[in-house]
Amino acid sequence: MCIRDRYQRRVRGSDHRMHAMPDVADEAEEEGLTSGDGTAEPMEVRTRDQTSGCFVDRGAGCSGLMLLVVLLWLPWGLLLGPQVGKNQSASDMKMPASVVTEGLSDERMVERDAANVTRVLFVGNSFTYGPQPVGQPPLNNLPRLFKLVAESLGRNVTIGEDTIGGCTLDTHKPSVNPEGAAPCSGATDGYPSNCQVVQNARVNASLGCTVRDGISFKKTYHPCPQLLTRAPWDWVVLQDFSAMPTVQPGREQYMQPAIQEYVEVAQRLATQPKVAVYMTWAYPDGGKKGTACPGGSKAGCFPDGTLKALLKSSGVTCHEWHPKVENFECQSYAQARGTANAARESGADVVVPAGIAWQMARRITSIPQSCIDLIDAEYSSPASSQLPLMPLPLIQGHEDSYPANLYQMYRWLGEGYNSSWCADCHNDHHASVIGMYLNACVFYATLFGESPVGAAAPAGQIVDGHAVPGEDTVLGDGTTGAMPKDQALLLQEIAAAVVLPNLEYWQLKI
Repeated sequence: MCIRDRYQRRVRGSDHRMHAMPDVADEAEEEGLTSGDGTAEPMEVRTRDQTSGCFVDRGAGCSGLMLLVVLLWLPWGLLLGPQVGKNQSASDMKMPASVVTEGLSDERMVERDAANVTRVLFVGNSFTYGPQPVGQPPLNNLPRLFKLVAESLGRNVTIGEDTIGGCTLDTHKPSVNPEGAAPCSGATDGYPSNCQVVQNARVNASLGCTVRDGISFKKTYHPCPQLLTRAPWDWVVLQDFSAMPTVQPGREQYMQPAIQEYVEVAQRLATQPKVAVYMTWAYPDGGKKGTACPGGSKAGCFPDGTLKALLKSSGVTCHEWHPKVENFECQSYAQARGTANAARESGADVVVPAGIAWQMARRITSIPQSCIDLIDAEYSSPASSQLPLMPLPLIQGHEDSYPANLYQMYRWLGEGYNSSWCADCHNDHHASVIGMYLNACVFYATLFGESPVGAAAPAGQIVDGHAVPGEDTVLGDGTTGAMPKDQALLLQEIAAAVVLPNLEYWQLKI
């Protein structure tokens, strides 16, 4: 399938202020091929003034910049499905104060229509909450950046967040985190005895949020699995441990059952929210240096065994697994194939292809056939039969807008940080403001079926009472400054090019 000759792009009438790079908390480990943790905060709703629209041919954009789209056919395991409607909002229902916040107060924003709000709950870990770079306070928070993008484009959005760094999606499941009344001791009133009440800088104990006993959480996390049933969500976004999609027994024992449970619970809720599975990105150089095994060992987050232990029990050694993730290209394919397959097998409604957008941003032109063959061998059907071959469009003509250092997509941790994720760099595997803003644009394009071109960029705005990264934040190369306008536009263009011509791949059931 090739890119549609035309797709509609809405150009926002709001001022296109550029964003400075986000701050990242000093998390030693988060997720992926190592143990770690992370967290993200809930975001709120804003509106956008849509004053113009235009159509984009393969070689032209609303900005007037000529784009040459080169189609590179890559086998991606993404399923075909009908397109989503523009707005799948549930009926207007007042959300509890613990969930709803003030929202953006910016001169560019117009009065929001309370009767037309899209409510999105994000469930995940540090790849959602976005730890900040060294020495910086603001989080690279995906929910907040998504809300910034959506509200600057005229959408009313309410955001909730349930995040625990370094944990699996299994940790958040409704079946292990039932609603109840504190304290979490004894089985009184049906309250589970193997739980703990959450109390940290972002979640007050008075909210009655609980998680499994033995799970540690930092001040940047926002653990509250009970939010799923406390508010009338339109979307529930699910993000698993980032290495999970690359480990076959992990997908089968953790990821797919967890997604399926959320799908079943969502269908029983009054608003029947759609379930979106978040495809995350590959690490800077693929697998973590110094180990051939997948990470993931945080206490309480892997009740059926670590990913390394699951591999061993399935008869697969770490050295047999590692070639599937040995570089950025191979790991990208493994994550995309695994995430799309798990979403399809579990009955999810949507796949959000952020990881594929990262490939475009890093200007990847091909994936080694050797790792494609190894990864495809894990699935009962070939990629071409399960999911049609998907073209990867590479936008050219923005050469000066791409990050000069491709590691700028990842958060910077200071000159003293000896990275185990990439050679001669001071970055880890978490997203910098550049990477997370790209994710936010991909989410907007996927959930709303609209182009994010013209959206506001992070420039220190206040979202839900918290500042997003501004002009004094540390960028992925260690410099301080705002995200250039042409770079923000490029990220918006990439998100539109990955999502909009291929909505039938991402919207599986809508």
